[in-house]
Amino acid sequence: MRVLIVGSMNVGNIGDNLLGAILQEMVLRSDPNSEVIVDNSARIDLVDWADMVIVGPGGLIDDVVTTNVDNYLRFLRKAQKQNKINMLLGVGVQRLREPSAMKVSQEVLGGADFISVRSPEDAHILTTKAGVESKVYGLGDIAFMLQDKYILDRLSRRTKRTHFAKLKNAFNFSLKPKLGFSLMNWDFSHVDRNKIQSGLEEIAKNYTEYIEENLGTLTNDFSVVLICQSSDDFPLYEKLAKKYNLPLMRLNETSFENSIELLNVYKNLDIVLTGRFHGLIMAALTGKPTMNVSIGDHKQKKLIHADMPSLMSANFRLEQLYEDDLFSKFIAEYKSGQLPVADEEEVKRCYRLANINQSILDYYLSRASRTGGV
Repeated sequence: MRVLIVGSMNVGNIGDNLLGAILQEMVLRSDPNSEVIVDNSARIDLVDWADMVIVGPGGLIDDVVTTNVDNYLRFLRKAQKQNKINMLLGVGVQRLREPSAMKVSQEVLGGADFISVRSPEDAHILTTKAGVESKVYGLGDIAFMLQDKYILDRLSRRTKRTHFAKLKNAFNFSLKPKLGFSLMNWDFSHVDRNKIQSGLEEIAKNYTEYIEENLGTLTNDFSVVLICQSSDDFPLYEKLAKKYNLPLMRLNETSFENSIELLNVYKNLDIVLTGRFHGLIMAALTGKPTMNVSIGDHKQKKLIHADMPSLMSANFRLEQLYEDDLFSKFIAEYKSGQLPVADEEEVKRCYRLANINQSILDYYLSRASRTGGV
C-alpha cells in the first residue's frame, strides 16, 4: 500500500514536522508494509504514485494567502478523479474568509472519504460557513497521539537528541527554575505583510517592543531558554539571545526524523511561557505550569475553550502582554503557585479523540488493501 501524506512539513516549523512524523507512524502501525511519503504541497504528481492520499495534519485551511487552500485540496481533487481513497485528517481551520477558498472547500471536501479537524469550531466553520455537506469530525490535534506508547517509542528511536543535550548543558550550573520561552513572533514584516490582519500591526509593534525591553525581568527569577519552533520566530529570538545572553534552541532547524525533540525539550523544563500552539500542547502533555499569549481568536483559544478549560485562566491576548505587564504577572503567579497545569483527564480525553483518527486509518487501509486503493 502506497500512502501520500501532504502537509506543511519540512518548511521550518518543528510542530508541523512532528505532526507529519506522528501520522506516518500511525499509518505504519495500521499497515507495517505500507510505503509512506510525507511531503509538502510541491509535487502533485505524487498522487499518481499513491493508493491513498491524506492532506494533513496542521493548520492548512488558511486563506491569508488566497491560493493556499486550493494548493492543498488539489491533492484530494486529483485523488478523487482517480477514484482513490482520500481524506483530510487532523487539520486546523486557521482562517476562511475568501469566497474562492470557501467554494473549493465545499466542492473538494464534499468528495472526501473522511474529514477530521482539530476543534468543534473548525468543524462548524467548514459545514456552515463553507457549506461542506459531508460529515466533519472535530477530533483534536494529532500531537495528542504522543500519549500513545507505541507512537512515542517509534519516534524516540529516530532521534539523536541533539537539542536535548544542548538544553541540559545550558542549565548545568543554574539553580533557578527552568523557563521555556516560546512566545510567537507577531512581527511578520520580514515574511509576509498579509499575515498581519487589519488592526493588528500596532498591537504587534507594542507586543514586540515589550518583549525586547522587559525579557530581563524574567531572567532575574528563572533560567530562560528561548525555544524557536518556527523560522518565523528566529529574527526576534536571535535578537533576544544576543541582548540577554540566553541559550537558543533552534528547533525550527530540527529534521523531520528528529522532531520528537520538541517534546523532549519541554519535558525538561519547569515552567512554560508560550504563544505557539504546539508549545501549549507540549506543556499540557508534560504537565508544566503554563501561561499562553496569543491573538484573541487564535487556535490556542479554540483548544482551551473546547478541550482544556483548566487552562482558561492561563490564556491572554497579545495586547495584554504589555497592557497588563504579563511578565510580572507570570513571576507573581509562579511564586504563589497560581500558574495552572492542564488537567490530566482533559489531556487524556484529547488523546481519545485524536485516536479515533487511528481507527479510521485502520479501516481505510484495510479497505484499500482489499480493493487496490479504491
